[in-house]
Amino acid sequence: RLAALEIAASLLALGDVAAARRWTDPVVAAGFDGNAYHALRAAMILAECDRRDGRMDEAVASLVLHREHIVSESSNWQMAMYCRAFPELLGLLAMAVGAAELPVHFLRMVLPEYGERALTACKPWLSVEDWSLLGSRVIGETGFAQLRRRRGQPVCRVRLFGGLSVTVADRTLTEKDWRKRKARLLFAMLVARQGRDIAREQFFEHLWPDLPETRARNNFYVVWSAMKGALMGESKRAVACPYVENTGGRCRIIVDALRSDVDEFEESLASARVAEASGDHSAALSAYSRLSMLYRGDLLPGDIYDDWFSDLRERYRFEFVDAMVRAAEMLLAMDDPCEALVYTRRALQVDCLREDLYQVALRCQIAAGQRSGAIDTFLQCRSKLSDELGLDPSGQTMSLYQEILVMEDSPRYEDFGLS
Repeated sequence: RLAALEIAASLLALGDVAAARRWTDPVVAAGFDGNAYHALRAAMILAECDRRDGRMDEAVASLVLHREHIVSESSNWQMAMYCRAFPELLGLLAMAVGAAELPVHFLRMVLPEYGERALTACKPWLSVEDWSLLGSRVIGETGFAQLRRRRGQPVCRVRLFGGLSVTVADRTLTEKDWRKRKARLLFAMLVARQGRDIAREQFFEHLWPDLPETRARNNFYVVWSAMKGALMGESKRAVACPYVENTGGRCRIIVDALRSDVDEFEESLASARVAEASGDHSAALSAYSRLSMLYRGDLLPGDIYDDWFSDLRERYRFEFVDAMVRAAEMLLAMDDPCEALVYTRRALQVDCLREDLYQVALRCQIAAGQRSGAIDTFLQCRSKLSDELGLDPSGQTMSLYQEILVMEDSPRYEDFGLS
């Protein structure tokens, strides 16, 4: 039964309502022998089928029969996963049970990103009161207020580290979507300023330095329109763009409507520093781990981005490497040299010419008893410094090397006849 219902749900997710019914109806006809978990799963699939076929009353009625099981919280996870897959289902459940009666733990499992999609989808058929109540319960008062300010449009998620990537709901923008290269560049410039104003004249000077101001202004408006069109996609004619604004000669992103990895990087870095200062090593390391995942590469690498972003790129590179060193130093102090070495190597991936990183790596390997690995690290350090900078290792690095030469490797599995 479970397998048949999961096949039905998968077919429904692919848009084949008839096939979903063909798999679900025999299971319902055979009965559930008191298994309310499977019965609710089938009811949710059929409710979504009815909704897509325009039978809203039947969709809600099939869920009303399971009200007691829904409010019992016995199927919170199952309902949350189905609402993620079928956003409109959240509205159907609210109509069947009442927006105030849906279990709070179920609503938390939906997660804000999916909750916003569900709220936008079900707004047309919920009363204003129920929609507002459901919104505040699903994504919180602040999140719901932001959703309303965005006029129901989804959050725009932007990645700048390692290259520009823009996602709006399930749509990731392609080169074709931007239409104009400078539209993409203009948007990246706005996002990097994190909501701070940029005068239009700065764009004129940077993007069209050789044109008279009148022509530069005309080009700017063409590119601005292309940028908004890329962000809005098919809805660009029906809805005003909630992600950027250009008023009074000042341009900016709307921070409530846009989330970037740069925002998350700075928040994680601040959290790490606060946690470390308060002695909460676990929270600090968690934040440093998040930083390691966020920093996928230099901020907007490539010739197209060089002039405007070079200072920011250098700043974030330095802050990232410094953060990885702080994490390594903390782990060394906690007597975990192997994990410390992971962070040190992550820093070396970004900047292989900083001698202090090799020194930290050597200290990790000495503490872990990795003699041969430490020798390799020293040789890499010496080669990089010589080839790239024309320098010899410092006295501090040579002192660490002398420690390595007199140490012994940690025992290997083979020494004990193990593989």
